[in-house]
Amino acid sequence: MSCIGTERQVPPVLDQAYRDGLKQTWESGKVYWMNAPYSQAGKWAMKAAAAAKDDAIVVGLSANRSATGWYRDHVVPHALVVQLHGRLNFMHAGEPISVSMSSAPFASILAIWPREAGVRLLSHCTPISAALLELPE
Repeated sequence: MSCIGTERQVPPVLDQAYRDGLKQTWESGKVYWMNAPYSQAGKWAMKAAAAAKDDAIVVGLSANRSATGWYRDHVVPHALVVQLHGRLNFMHAGEPISVSMSSAPFASILAIWPREAGVRLLSHCTPISAALLELPE
């Protein structure tokens, strides 16, 4: 399951519409955790930005792909980005899931939509100044 509201309980049997967070309505005033498939990050970032415009809060874990169109169009203008230092480790019960897949092969970010919701977290982070500059091809 890629996205679920914080107040929802997971039923024992899930129908397909419930499992697909892109097909769900992300409700105003609710907070959502988003751990999208890396191969579909653009669709999920677009969904998160749209939900934030309707007053939902979305916290999403993603690969740091600042050179992509989805990052430029749906993350930079709408979300607060927290750069995660180091590589994420995939673990279960304190042990790596597998030797070949024990960490992400790229840097990761947390994006918080809307940006104003993310600003509340800044007191818990080491802020850095950063800018995204688009270079001509």
